[in-house]
Amino acid sequence: MQFFESICQTHDIKSTPLLLQSKEIDSPMTWGVMNPIIMIPAKQTSFVKTRLALAHELFHVRRTDWLWMQLSKLTCCFFWFNPLLWYFRKQTLEHFEQACDESVINTGVLPSDYAGALMYFHQSKPQYHTTAMAAQSQLYKRLTKILTNSRRNDMKLWQTTLFVLTLNLLFITIGCSRVTAATKSENNSELTSVKAPLPNKPVTPVSPLDEEGKP
Repeated sequence: MQFFESICQTHDIKSTPLLLQSKEIDSPMTWGVMNPIIMIPAKQTSFVKTRLALAHELFHVRRTDWLWMQLSKLTCCFFWFNPLLWYFRKQTLEHFEQACDESVINTGVLPSDYAGALMYFHQSKPQYHTTAMAAQSQLYKRLTKILTNSRRNDMKLWQTTLFVLTLNLLFITIGCSRVTAATKSENNSELTSVKAPLPNKPVTPVSPLDEEGKP
């Protein structure tokens, strides 16, 4: 799409991501770092809503949010028993979305238009009983900040995000060091068992036998 390249230039995206369409999704999504990919629904959507959705995803690309999302997920896999990490991961994801919302609004987009686009794609998602209330709560927070102009200060947002990401990297480093130490310990124990000398047993002298087989 020619207008997609113009959006990339407008938002100072040096490498244009690959843009795909799919009938299997209901809202835009982004993944990848070196060669990022943006996928949008194949259904008919107005030009304004599509442009706003692409702008939001492009800010995710420019901020390399996908990489930090994967690192936070990896941290939770290592330390799944720590509830603080799950809380920090949830906060990190919310900060990413709020930061991209603010970036789109700061380009001069009307908050009402942007809020309408968010509502449109949110209503297109299939709502399950276990996640519907949580998703609506998160959307309500985002819409409130957008429409009431109560968005966070950029510096405070970045400080909080940086703290969470630093904590995630710290836990990953600790986890990797523990795995390495455990591996070295197992290898050392195996080498010790192989190199252990056999116990010395006294040798009983054998008397020579005569022709009849008697000593």
